[in-house]
Amino acid sequence: MGIQDLPVGYSQDPPETDNVNKTFCDYKPPFDEKVKVRQSFTKGGGMSTEALSLGLRQYESPEQAKAGFDAMTKALETCTGETFEGSKLTYAPMSAPKIGDASIGVRMKVDDTDVLQFFVLVGPTLVNTGGGGVMDANTDEITGVLQAQVDKYRAAASD
Repeated sequence: MGIQDLPVGYSQDPPETDNVNKTFCDYKPPFDEKVKVRQSFTKGGGMSTEALSLGLRQYESPEQAKAGFDAMTKALETCTGETFEGSKLTYAPMSAPKIGDASIGVRMKVDDTDVLQFFVLVGPTLVNTGGGGVMDANTDEITGVLQAQVDKYRAAASD
């Protein structure tokens, strides 16, 4: 997805140089992805800053992607929080839009900021969209971007 596909007001953040492959409570994924891409965007400033993060992890096969999705889901059944890079993270399951082959939502509190993260399994790919901000974590906006991201992925994959 490009910048023009996002809700009004977002700007693209510079690419991140670190390639940390952090998982919830450091669970071990059963397979490594073949392709991993991620891009972050920011809207507003100060206390009203909102962030979006979009990503795709494509695996060798739909079976490998499903195994990875299942491992993440299982980890989140018992993983309720951790400390990462000095920040206290808490996790809570959250309802997710019924799109793709399977989906899961996670409400994360990072220090005192709410971040909503959604994962959708689409064939061999795990699509994720997350967002939040100090003052607001707009579920409708984030899930709208998630749906658009899944639609764009499906269209590109079918070409």
